Formats: sequence, structure tokens, C-alpha cells
Amino acid sequence: MQSFINELLRRNLIRVAGAYAVVGWVLIQLSIALETSLHLPNWFDSLVTSLVFLGFPVAMVLTWALEMAPDQAEGPNPSATKRSWRVADIGVMVGVFLIVALMAWQALTAAPIGSTAAPMQDAALDQDSNAIAQNDDARSVADHLSIAVLPFEDFSIEGDQAYFANGIAEEILNTLAQVQGLTVTSRASSFTFQDRETPLREIGEALNVAHVLDGSVRKSGNQLRITAQLIDTNTDVNVWSGTYDRPLSLDNIFAIQDEIALQIVEALRSELALPGNAAEQRPTSLEAYQLYLRGREQMHRRQPESLAAARQDFERVIELDPGFAPAYAGMADITLLLSTYSGTPVDEAISEARTYLIRAIELAPLDPDTLTAQAHLDLVIGGIENFFSARHYAETATQINPNSAAAFQRLGEANMAIGLYSEGLEAFERLVELDPLSPIFRMVTGVAYRTLGQVENAERQASMLAVSNNGSLNATWLNGWLAADDGALAEAYLIFREGFERDPAHAYISSAYFRIALSLGLDPDLGNLTKLQQSYLELARSDFEAALATFSDGTDISFSSMADPISRILLPYLGKDFSLTTTIFEDWTGPGDNWFSVSPGWGGRTGMWAAAADAYRRTQHPDAEAVLGVLERHFQNYPIQRTQLAEQYFDKAVMHVLRGEDELSLDSLDAFVAAGHVSPWLEIYPAFDSLRELPRYQAVVAANDQNAARHRADIEALQSVERSQH
Repeated sequence: MQSFINELLRRNLIRVAGAYAVVGWVLIQLSIALETSLHLPNWFDSLVTSLVFLGFPVAMVLTWALEMAPDQAEGPNPSATKRSWRVADIGVMVGVFLIVALMAWQALTAAPIGSTAAPMQDAALDQDSNAIAQNDDARSVADHLSIAVLPFEDFSIEGDQAYFANGIAEEILNTLAQVQGLTVTSRASSFTFQDRETPLREIGEALNVAHVLDGSVRKSGNQLRITAQLIDTNTDVNVWSGTYDRPLSLDNIFAIQDEIALQIVEALRSELALPGNAAEQRPTSLEAYQLYLRGREQMHRRQPESLAAARQDFERVIELDPGFAPAYAGMADITLLLSTYSGTPVDEAISEARTYLIRAIELAPLDPDTLTAQAHLDLVIGGIENFFSARHYAETATQINPNSAAAFQRLGEANMAIGLYSEGLEAFERLVELDPLSPIFRMVTGVAYRTLGQVENAERQASMLAVSNNGSLNATWLNGWLAADDGALAEAYLIFREGFERDPAHAYISSAYFRIALSLGLDPDLGNLTKLQQSYLELARSDFEAALATFSDGTDISFSSMADPISRILLPYLGKDFSLTTTIFEDWTGPGDNWFSVSPGWGGRTGMWAAAADAYRRTQHPDAEAVLGVLERHFQNYPIQRTQLAEQYFDKAVMHVLRGEDELSLDSLDAFVAAGHVSPWLEIYPAFDSLRELPRYQAVVAANDQNAARHRADIEALQSVERSQH
């Protein structure tokens, strides 16, 4: 035995074996890194490892046959040759020792995640330490437990499984979203990076997450392979990876989704436990599942054609699986959204959405999608009682799923509607944190800031919309109103007109265009006017009888039909039908006493309360003082800032005149016209009847007319510049 070992030493087999082990280990590690960074096939590292092991006996045989003993190859300088062999021996020994030590360290520190784990890499390698330190300082401990699930890539031979691959990623996202303490970026933002060209560090900064989950799906016949990897966005280190090969069936898809989600949570924080999935709603048909995922993707786009396509997908899902509650909730949401984005009559949308929601509630009353859709319906119906109801549903949904961006949107809207502005902003800020790239969520957050006069914050949201919005009209709508708030009505008019020309069916854009044009005495060429808009045109022409007749003929004053409560209350008030004004406002407040504790709410609703306060006073309503008190409390808590909604100046003037504070009322009106604002109703607004003959009030009316003329001239000048450029 000793002679055999001596022979191995003489022929350098032990030296070669040690060197081969060091070089082979380096090649295996390099193959793993290349597979991850270059998105090579999943078998690449396995192939390299196999070749390394197969090459070992070949190397040994060749060394035995060809290697000369040291004494046969010493040459003219044997002492130098021996020193070279000693240096090589020391190098091999050090390499083997480092490999053994590193493997032992990995074994002792690796988390028990139950799947093939990708090795930890040196996080400091070629990193800018100052940049990393700044990133770490900017993120809190809570931010470390944050993740974005990127859309999975389709590696199927046919390349026809994109929806399926995205659906797997979305289901993993939904499961992770149930984990308390883990912040999960919403689908709408994380799926923005589907092109895979953005570096992971930039994705992490854009989404404000510490980790991203990337992966792929390969479907061949009835076989499914899902690969996932969890990556630290600060260091680009592959924290964990796993590969799952399964026969394809609906049950297996969900089991794989749960398994991957659990592995990721354990890799992030071992003490987190993933909730069970007994309460999750899942379809019974694979086709229904794929259609549902495609419908969700279409609905997120918020375009008339995409909403129509989503509606078709959900209808088909319901045909295939009549017991799948999220499809009914999705139909309710889409029906309500179509009333905004494609001009579907609001009354019809409310009735149809209610039918779908009844079925969703029967199937899964506590499903977050069902609760969020209920909140959406109550917000569209409107009225203070419905706003409180919407708040309850949305808050419950956020408690069940603390990472539901849609639920936080409805919660923020409900809080803002009843004047709980701090709570509303908190919900919207959480919304943007969950889905930082969603144009819809940026828009509603910007509107919230605008309502409170936080102009810089609102402008910041608008600028982010302009970058991320890819041509939709959300940035157009918000920028138009920000210009109007600053008294730049000519700019606002042109912004809204351009948006209206792009999409005449967009309810928010067409309404804004109509309001600005009416204020400036211009013809709002909308084509088909609604009865309410026709009423306002007749009112602007001082044809009160025709305006009220058109209003009564075309409008059910029951609040369940109110798409624009401010306009519906203001028109009969301007026509001096104070009884009808009071009736509509009572329908708005509802039978309870909740309204005594609220503020007027966002979206310029102080105008509604100002008109109601005067109508209540004139009809000697017992709640006249309470309504005026709500308006006063609002202006005490939220004083007007540098630039603000025009209505705030105007409605504060109404509040003062109803209190008999004529000079303070005129001060507010002076500020209104000095800021460049215009109202078409100054000469007929009933609350100002007592001021109408005062020289100071007449000066306000003259300044109002001059503002309108100046804005019209500015519009003509800007249009002339446009024509000359074309």
C-alpha cells in the first residue's frame, strides 16, 4: 500500500487531483453565476458539473500514463524545479483548504429552505461601497422585508404561454401579499418591467423594494417546469433559487405557487408563516383560470377597449365556473369603470354592478375582491351614508389583504369623501408605496394633495404621471386642474380640449372641458350634451325656466343616480328652487347623523355645502345651522393656501355672507378674481343678493368679466401659435 501511495506521489496524481478540484469548483461556480445573469437554460450548470465530474477519471488516467517523475524532468537546474513543485503544492493545498472552509461556512449559515439553493456570492465584489451605504441608509428595517414579483418569462417551445407565466407570478404575488409584515409591490407596477432590460438595482430603486422574485415557466405537453430566483436588489446577490418539475394540472399549479411563496418567505425571514389557502377563491377549470388572469391584466390598463376585452374574459370565466366569486367582483368593477372610461350611463352601470355583487357576496362575502368592489359601488352611488359604508368595506379588505392596492385606493377615496383628509392621504401614500408606477394611483393621490392645497406634492405626482403614464389621460386631467387652480385658465382649457379630442368618451376629461369652457363663455363643442350639461348652458344664457325644465325632465333627483352631485345640487340652487336643492341634499346626507361629524370632502364639494347652507336657511330648515357649521369647520381646519381650488375662495365668501360678515365675504371674492379665477354665476348667485348693489361687489363682477376676456384672448393667441407651427 505504501508503495502504491509513493507511486501516486512520484507520478504527481495527488497534485493533479488537488489542482483539478480547485479548477473544477471554480468552473461550477462560474456556470451557476452565468446561468442566473445571462438567463441561460436551467440545465446549463448541471451540464458543466457533470462534465467536471466525468473529466476527473480521464485526467487521472492521462496523468498516470504521461506524467514524468520529478527526477526524470529536473533538467539542467534540479533545485529550481523542486522549488517550483513546492510552490505548486502549497498553492493547491491553500486552494483546497479555502474550498473546504467556504463550503463549511455555507452549510452552517444557509437557511433551511427545502429546495436547491443558489450559492451566496461575495456581496462586496466590484460594488461601490459608498452607493450601497447610501441605499442602506435610505431604507428602513421594514423596507428590507419588501419584494416585487416580476412577470415570469415564457420559455415554452411555442412561446404561447405568456398569460400563463404571468398568471403564475401573479398568484405567487397574491399569496405573498397575505403575509403580515411583508411589503409586496402591486402587480401593476412590478409587471411594468416585463422587457427584462432594466438592471435589477434600478428596478429595486424604482419600486422601493429590497428583493425581486424573477422566474420562468417552461411547458411542454403535460409537463411543467417553473424556475424562480430571489435576488437582493442592493447587491445583485442570488439569495435563493428553486426549480420545480411537475405534471401539469390545475391542482398542481396552485400547489407549486404555494410552495414557491413559502420558500421565498423563509428566505426573507424564517419566523414568518404563510397563511393557509383555505379561504382563497380559485377556479375549477384551467381555461377559466387563464381567462381570469388575462381579464385582470386587461382591466389594469384602464382603457375603453381593454375594459371591454376584460369584460368578455370575465363573462367567459363565469360561464365556465359559475362559482368563482372574483370573476363576479371583477365584472362589477369593470361595469363601474366603463361608466367613466366609455360613457356608459351611470344609472345602468350601478344597477348592473349591483347584480354582479350580489352573486359575489353569496359566494365569498369576505373575499378582498368582493369587499373592494362593494366599496367601489358605494363610492359611485355616493351620499354620506354610502361613503361610510365604503370606508367599512375597504378597511376590512385591507385588513384581510394588507397589500391590496385596489382596497387602499377605495379606502383613501372614502376617507377623503367624508373629510377625513389625514386618513385619506395615509391610505393614498400606502397605495403609491404598493404600486408606485400605476398612473391611476398617482392621479388619485395627486388629486388628494390638490384638494388640500399641497400644490408641490400634487405637481410631483403629475410629473411622475407624465413619465410613467405612456399616453393615457390621467396626467392630462391632473395637469389641467393644477393650471386652473393657479388661474391659468387658458392653459387649462387647451389641456382639456386636447384630452377631449384624444378621447371624447372619457367622462372626467369631457366634464372638465365643459366646465372650463362654460366659465369662459366659450362653446363647449362636446357633440352630444347630457341633460345636466344642457341645463347649465341654458342657465348661463339666463333662461332659468328652460334650465329647470331640462333638469327635471332628464334627471332623477334620487341620489342613487348622481354621477356629479355638486352640479346636480348647484343647478336648482342657481335657479332659485331652494326646496328642490334641499331635497337633493337631504338625499345626499342620508337619514343618519353621520354628516354632522364630517367635512365637505374632496373634489370641490364645499360648493355643494355652501349652496345647501343657503337653501336650508331660506327654507328655514332645522339643520340650517349644522350645515353651515360643517362648512365653517372645514375652513378652520384647512385654510386656503397659496394656490387652491377656485371654489374654495368662492365658497368661503358664501360662508361669510351667510354669517353677515359682508366685508370678509368681499375679501374672499377679491382674492378669487385677483388669482385669475372666473365664475359664470357671480351675477346670479343667490347668496350674494345682499351684496349685489355694493360698489365693491360690482368691482368684483367687472374684474371677473375682465379675467374671462383675458383668458379668451390668451386662448386665441396660443391657438394662433399652434396654427403657425403646423
